[in-house]
Amino acid sequence: MLVVTDASDPHGVAVLDELANEGHRATRFNLSDLRDGSLIFALDTLELELGPALWVSDSTVVWWRRLGSVDTDELDDAESQLVQDEAPHILRGVLAGSGVRWVDDPFTVARAETKLLQLKVASHIGVRTPPTLVTSSWPHAEQFRKAHTSILAKALSPGAGIAPFVDESTEEDLDFVKTCPVLLQARVPARADLRVVTVGRRAWVWRRPRGESTIDWRRSDPSGSGFRLVNDSTTAVDQSVKLARALGLSMSAQDWLEGDDDPVFLECNPQGAWLFLDSACDVIVPAITRHLTGGGRS
Repeated sequence: MLVVTDASDPHGVAVLDELANEGHRATRFNLSDLRDGSLIFALDTLELELGPALWVSDSTVVWWRRLGSVDTDELDDAESQLVQDEAPHILRGVLAGSGVRWVDDPFTVARAETKLLQLKVASHIGVRTPPTLVTSSWPHAEQFRKAHTSILAKALSPGAGIAPFVDESTEEDLDFVKTCPVLLQARVPARADLRVVTVGRRAWVWRRPRGESTIDWRRSDPSGSGFRLVNDSTTAVDQSVKLARALGLSMSAQDWLEGDDDPVFLECNPQGAWLFLDSACDVIVPAITRHLTGGGRS
């Protein structure tokens, strides 16, 4: 078994420890290790050697969690750029070429990370989503603002840019849509945030009450300490599993809102964080371990 993640990733460490305790052989590897040893892959054998005593074949289960980055500090700029460009394709390619069993397939994960696709898929299968508009047109943005009591601006990417918190947009803010298309959403009245973790056909729901002024819980509670595991959100459980399946995922971390009616889906993180959640180590780590040792088919 191969866990693709960073050595410092607590989620990976927790699951690797659990696998070892249960007597399963599992190794961590990602781009940070790619240049440390020899890599051998031949199409005639379809076996991959990632280093001494680390062989991968079609019987290997790969938990694709964090791709990582390759260290190129000693290379000149041109060589460094080439290695940075090539490395992700090499690692994904040799693993895919070896016929491994993915949890989850990185190509599917990349597609499922697209937030607008998530919202479209959710809406298509009957899951409630906030009214949403992406536009660079001020008249369209202004029309959307007038149609709703309050609107929010959200980032679509997790990139290295400003990556702001979700926040309310005023009429004056709408001029910024001319700079770059912006995702706008109607603010949904809610009494709680829900963090839902799905593994296979199961899901667990954590709930965090929110005040009237709360827009993005990460601003006031960056550690997520306010979330508590609950057992009474059956709709969120059923719909989150259905949505994960529709996106091609066997595991996910999802954000929802709890209101007066059915819960409202916000976004899905195929390999999002969950270890910060109360009691998550006790329920999610064993669930992922079972999922991996079952070949990713639970």
